[in-house]
Amino acid sequence: MHSDGEVDSRDEPDEVSKATSFFVKNGDEMLRVFKDAPQVISRTLGIAERCNLRLEKIPSPFPHFDVPDGYTIDSYFEHITRQGFARRMENLRARRRAVGSSIRWQSTNRDWPANLPLSSR
Repeated sequence: MHSDGEVDSRDEPDEVSKATSFFVKNGDEMLRVFKDAPQVISRTLGIAERCNLRLEKIPSPFPHFDVPDGYTIDSYFEHITRQGFARRMENLRARRRAVGSSIRWQSTNRDWPANLPLSSR
């Protein structure tokens, strides 16, 4: 990754998936990035000339969600997120209690098989 946050997939292919931003560069920027491989620019231009692509900004890229009365979209999202978190926390606490009791039982029982797992997943 470059100091400006750009990712060069030729040098660091695993870093492409970690990129934090994606954008279209103009011709001058591409010439600078690929100064050591000008054939890349000409091949890319050849592909681009065969494509029929039009990019337009759309006003609302997100799907519409029905929101119950008394909520805004933000407050409803917070509400259902907190509900989901509470459910997941209770599941984790129950698993912790189950595993914790197995660990306590194991420490007091000398006949516990060494290869028997403490919890099932």
